[in-house]
Amino acid sequence: MDKDIKYYLKKALDYLFLVSPAATSLGVILGITANSFLPVISPVIQKTTNMDFSMVPIWGWVGVGVFTCNVIAYPFRHKLSREVVQAMDIIDKANISQIDKKQAYRNLISKYVDNVGLNQETQKELEELTKKDD
Repeated sequence: MDKDIKYYLKKALDYLFLVSPAATSLGVILGITANSFLPVISPVIQKTTNMDFSMVPIWGWVGVGVFTCNVIAYPFRHKLSREVVQAMDIIDKANISQIDKKQAYRNLISKYVDNVGLNQETQKELEELTKKDD
C-alpha cells in the first residue's frame, strides 16, 4: 500500500513539473522556507490561534507550497500532449533501473521545455511579422 502511495505521488509530481515547472519549483521553495521560518513565528501563531504548526513535517509544508502555487498558476498552465503522457507511462513501465528512469524523465522534461520555448519564440516572430505587414 505504501509503495502505491509513493508511486502516485511521484507520478503526480512528475506531471506537475512538466505542466508547470516554475510554479511547482516555487512551491517546493515556499514549503521549505515556511518550514524554516516556523520556529520563529510559531509562538506568535500559538498565542493568537491556539494551533501548533510545529508538528507539521517538512514534506507537509512542501505539499502545501506546491498545491498553493499550482492552484494560483492553474489558468496559465501548459497542457501536456498525449504523446508526452504516453512517454511518461512507457518510462514508468520500462524494465530499466531507477537511475535510467530518472535520466529518461530528465530528457523528456528537457525536450518538452525546449519545445515550449521554441513555440513561444515562433509565436513572437509571427507576431512581429504580422505587425510589420500592418
